[in-house]
Amino acid sequence: IENNSPNLKSIEFVPLYDSKENTKDTISFKNLFYAQNYFLTIQLFNGADRIKTRYNQSFRTYEHSSMRDPYSFRKYGTETELNFDTSYSMGNYFRVQVDSNSDFSTPFFDSIYTTTIGFEGQRPKVDLELSEQYYWRVKNAHEEDTSLWSSSYRLSMFETFTAPQLISPSNNIKLNTLHFKLQWERVFEQWGNSNDGIFYQLQYDTSVDFNSTELKNQFILDNEINYDSAYCEYFNTAYYWRVRIFEGTDTSVWSDVRSFTTADNIFRIEPENGDTNIMPSFIDWLSITGTTGYILYFDTSINLNSPNNKWIVNRNKPFFHSFFENNTNLNFNTKYYFKLAVFTNKDTLYSDTVGFTTRKRNGVVLSSPSNKAVEKTWQTLLRWNAFPSSSTNQYLIEVSENMNMSDSSAYTSNGLTRSVSLLPAKTYYWRVRAMFNNVTPSSDYSVIWSFSTKAGLDSVLLNIPADSATITASQFTFRWFNVNDAQNYDLQVGFDPSFTGFRPFNSVLLSQNVDLLSSGERYYWRVRANSSGVSSKWSEVRTFDVNLSTGINELRSTSLNIYPNPSEGIFNVEIDNGSIYQIDIFNINGKLIYTSNYKGVQDLEISPNNLGTGVYFLKTHSENRVVTSKILVQ
Repeated sequence: IENNSPNLKSIEFVPLYDSKENTKDTISFKNLFYAQNYFLTIQLFNGADRIKTRYNQSFRTYEHSSMRDPYSFRKYGTETELNFDTSYSMGNYFRVQVDSNSDFSTPFFDSIYTTTIGFEGQRPKVDLELSEQYYWRVKNAHEEDTSLWSSSYRLSMFETFTAPQLISPSNNIKLNTLHFKLQWERVFEQWGNSNDGIFYQLQYDTSVDFNSTELKNQFILDNEINYDSAYCEYFNTAYYWRVRIFEGTDTSVWSDVRSFTTADNIFRIEPENGDTNIMPSFIDWLSITGTTGYILYFDTSINLNSPNNKWIVNRNKPFFHSFFENNTNLNFNTKYYFKLAVFTNKDTLYSDTVGFTTRKRNGVVLSSPSNKAVEKTWQTLLRWNAFPSSSTNQYLIEVSENMNMSDSSAYTSNGLTRSVSLLPAKTYYWRVRAMFNNVTPSSDYSVIWSFSTKAGLDSVLLNIPADSATITASQFTFRWFNVNDAQNYDLQVGFDPSFTGFRPFNSVLLSQNVDLLSSGERYYWRVRANSSGVSSKWSEVRTFDVNLSTGINELRSTSLNIYPNPSEGIFNVEIDNGSIYQIDIFNINGKLIYTSNYKGVQDLEISPNNLGTGVYFLKTHSENRVVTSKILVQ
């Protein structure tokens, strides 16, 4: 302060002026001594004079760099950076030491760094051991002075992890779960990564000595993650868990051992025991995380011993489970009992038995078909009574082949009837519900009634021709009576009662015209009904004779002879009264397959091509009449 020190520094400079003629000067002083008090004086002068010296307050230079990290209150991993302030340290040399002794008598890390603008991410890094206590310090230097060690004023001590501190769950806690998170204190590793940083080893077991067959031993390889999930498989069981740090050949001691007890009860079961006047659509309970699935025992017996009273529900179902999912419909005004179980691959947890009573039914009353009736038709008309409610705008009808109404077909009606098309020989179950709209019901479902459909179509009753009738024309219209539910009819006309070589016909009407009837032949005919692949039994078999020699043609008797018959496809045709002008041959289905014209002959030989084995009809045209005869190719 007396300006007589050997360390006095003098600097002369020309003042700088801004536009307002004010001076703005910044002077940098380099290589000042560390931890010294300095005094600054300023005087103005020109070539002839100078003003009185001004005195400013003193300032003190830095003793050493400020130490930032590691902190004395934080534990670290084995890979740690040493972070200290280089911004105002008045130097470009730094020396760093790390030792396990507070007097730094045996520093295992002692390095010098050179920089002028900070380390820019190149801070000193040290490899440490677990479960150790360390000290570190730093000093600064420039070309003219060296600072004191930082530890001369503040001894910086830090520790590496002895073992992780367990965080959650709390010790001796009871949990309503089997699958949950175990969490511990994260190891602070400044410059490690998931490939070569801190690992954790987690163990949990049903034995406090960690030596049972249930021991789970897991390694977590990312030092940013300090938790893992426990997957327990036993209910109401005490588990023990611990964690340690695992790094290459170095392992910390185990943490303290904590315990927890897994779920021992199923909570929030609805309905509750003793509930009355209810109609629940589901049984609900609080899910237990980690279970494989649920078992529902449901019965009208308190012993739950009726057949088919047990359902297993997959774990991926929602937390509430509908009776309808389990194909169960509740009766009204009935006492029910149920018990729940949750299970894993190794254990099962049961609830107490719960009893409740359903309310009375307020539903539609069914009318017809009466319960357990047998219907005479597959097109069944369902009837019910009106539901006395102003909010009823339509009815929902369900029909199913299952008593529990699963896989039912739904219909709607604005009246009190609904026609449904059903299958033969089936038992159907049905119920009706009054509806306000397509979504909102106005009533409960009715009771479930059943009815059965007839096994098949009734046999056809024949009409005309009467049995043993004589037909005097080569074509005739056959008739029969209607059969309920029939869609079409098969008619067969043949030459023998076994109907070999018959002529087939199919009609959607109650009649069928048949031509090419041969004179002098006796025919057999029968009919059956068809519907959607179902056929009735054949009707009775009737016969009729064909006699075309009546009326005016009787005045001129014509004798027609066809031989050989049967033949191999070549026929001789002779007529003893008249001449032949045309020959037509038809197959069994009435299709014309051969025709030939002649100039009036009494006998001829015909050999139609491509006549396969079977029955054919030969129609002979003469000047007097047309005669149809049956011929056989074999």
